[in-house]
Amino acid sequence: IENKVLENYLKERGVTISIKEKYDESLPILFDNEHKNIASKVPVEFKLQTIIESLSKINSTISTRKDAASKLINTLKIMLNETELRIGDIQRDAHEFKKEVVDGGMCSNNKKKYKAEKLVRYFDARLCDQESVLDKLRLKNSSLLSRKRKLETQLIQKEDTSFHFIDYHQV
Repeated sequence: IENKVLENYLKERGVTISIKEKYDESLPILFDNEHKNIASKVPVEFKLQTIIESLSKINSTISTRKDAASKLINTLKIMLNETELRIGDIQRDAHEFKKEVVDGGMCSNNKKKYKAEKLVRYFDARLCDQESVLDKLRLKNSSLLSRKRKLETQLIQKEDTSFHFIDYHQV
C-alpha cells in the first residue's frame, strides 16, 4: 500500500518512476535485500506528508461525491413524489370513468353495448375541467407578470430618487 501511495504522489508531482512489487536487482538504490521495497528507504516525514496529502484529497473527493449523491437523492425523491401523484390521478380518473361510463352507461336492453352519450358527456366534462384549469393558470400568469412590471417601475423610481451621499462637514 505504501508503494502505491508513494507512486500516486510522485505521479501527481510529475516524477515518473516505476515502483515494482517484487525485488528487482536492477534498482539497487531503491530496493534493498531485507525489505525489498522503496518505502523502507523513504524518510518518515516524507511518508507522513504523502499520506496526509492523499488523505485530504480522498476526504475532499468523498465530500464532493456525498454532495452530488444527496442532490441526486433529492431529485429522485421529487421525481418519485411526482410519479406517485400522477399514478393517483390516473387511478382516480380510471375509477371515475368506470363508475360513470362503464357501469352506468350500459344499455338496458343489451348488456354488451354502451350509451354513446355518456361517453361523450364524460370526455366533454374532462375537457371543460382542463380548460378551466388552463384559464386559471393563464390569469395567474398575467397577474404575476403585471405585478412584476409594477415592482420594476417602482424600483427604477426609487433608484432615481434615492438619497445621495451627504457630506456633513460641508453643511
